[in-house]
This record gives sequence, structure tokens and C-alpha cells, in this order.
Amino acid sequence: MRFKRVEDILAWVVQFHADLEKHYRELEEGNARERAVMLLDYLADHQQALGEATEKFKGDASSQLLDTWFNQTPEVNGSEKLASLASRVSGASTSEVVLIAIECHDLLIQMYQGLQNESDVQSVKDLFQTLIAMEEHEKLRMVRDAGRLEDL
Repeated sequence: MRFKRVEDILAWVVQFHADLEKHYRELEEGNARERAVMLLDYLADHQQALGEATEKFKGDASSQLLDTWFNQTPEVNGSEKLASLASRVSGASTSEVVLIAIECHDLLIQMYQGLQNESDVQSVKDLFQTLIAMEEHEKLRMVRDAGRLEDL
């Protein structure tokens, strides 16, 4: 990506979460395994909540912050990641679903870290640090909750 504003990046992240939620819901529909269905439903809800949280960050940010431009932004192919998810998740194992969900969190964390490192503006650095912390926290929570589901 070249020449993107913070607002554009956050809009992309919101769409990434929405697309991931949709994929989880589609995988949930065709799955006969009860635990896998419960996990996919949880992950879809989780992505919806993350999208809403990112939208809230966007809504609460100042217009000056949202209008900050990046000359170079990391290349993140969200549609490729989602296609990979769809092809790799058979629902045969809840652990495979969790591993791919972790990859998606890590993808965003790495993107946020790159953006944070590229910026010279402290408010932008702070925003991406907050988003990094949110994604890391949610990744840990997701792993914990998925483990609890596995114990059922």
C-alpha cells in the first residue's frame, strides 16, 4: 500500500474483521461437529467485537490524527489470508481453527507495529500501540476461551 491515511487503515481493519467474521459464520454453517460450531460461533462474535472496537477508536480519534498520511504502509493481503483460512479450515480440529485465528491476530499486530515504527507523530504511535495491546490481549483471551471450550 502507498499513501494511506490513518482513517483508511482503520477502515481496512474494520473490513478485515467483518470479512473474517463472515468466513467463520460460513464455516460454522456447514460443520457437523458441535465443538467446532461453538468455536466458530465464538470466533465470529469475537471478530465482530474487534471490528466494533476498531470502529470506536476511529470514531473517537481526532480528525487531525485520522488525516495523518503514511508514505509507505505495510503490504497486507487480507483477501489472500481469508482465502487461506477458508481452504485450511476443515473443522475437523478445533486446534487448527485456533492456530489460524492466532495467525490473523499476529498479522494485524505486525502491521500495527510496522505503522507505529514508520510514524514520527506521537499521537499516531500511541494509537497503534493501543491497537497492538488490544490485539495481543484479545489473542490471549481467545486462546484461553478456546481452551476452555476444548475442556467441555
